[in-house]
Formats: sequence, C-alpha cells, structure tokens
Amino acid sequence: MTKDDYGIFVSLDIYSGKPDPYWKLSNEQIEELKLRLKELPETKMIIPIEYTHHGFRIYNKDEIHQIPQRIEVFRKVVSYRKKRKVRYFEDINNLEDWLFNLAIEQGYEEVVKKVKDYEKTAEK
Repeated sequence: MTKDDYGIFVSLDIYSGKPDPYWKLSNEQIEELKLRLKELPETKMIIPIEYTHHGFRIYNKDEIHQIPQRIEVFRKVVSYRKKRKVRYFEDINNLEDWLFNLAIEQGYEEVVKKVKDYEKTAEK
C-alpha cells in the first residue's frame, strides 16, 4: 500500500525522520468513522506542554461524503477545516481510543504501548 492509493488512511504521527505507522480503513471502518464524527461539540485548541506524538491524522483521499479531507485527533480533540477555518471539537465519541485500537489491530501494539506509557509519565 502506498500513500498514493485511494481511500481513507490513518497515520499515527509519532516519529521524526522515519515513516509513521500508516494504514487504510475498510469500508466498515469508514462507516464507523462517520458515526464518531457526528455531533461533536466545538472546543478550544489544546497545546500540551509535553507530548510524545502529534496524534492521529486521517486522510480522505477519495473525498468521501461526510468526512473532511484531513482530520487530526490528539488528546481528546478532533480538528479539521470547516468553512475555510480550522475548527476544534471535543472527542465525545472516543475517536482517539478507537484509532488506538485500530493501530493495535494493524500490528502497532508496541508503538501504542510506548505512546500510552509516555503519556502516563508526562501527566505526573
């Protein structure tokens, strides 16, 4: 699979200088994504003092209806462009947790564990 393929892709933005974990969503997962993007309340951008990763990025290469072209999910905040402005939404539908579970299903369990372990120590 290459980044030039069509569909909806997710990357766990964690590395600097080497490729990030990256996978394509199935049709069933795309429908789940649509549900998790529904009715999110607006919030403010959160800039953490320390963090190990930059969150998840979702790329809608097919411009599938009801899904923005690019979505970012980080620390329970979902962001994307809406009416030419970046908007921030509270992740009340647990999109981030779902994406972590998908990353584990894709074989990135060790990476997810490192991210979660680092976040636990950063919160202290």
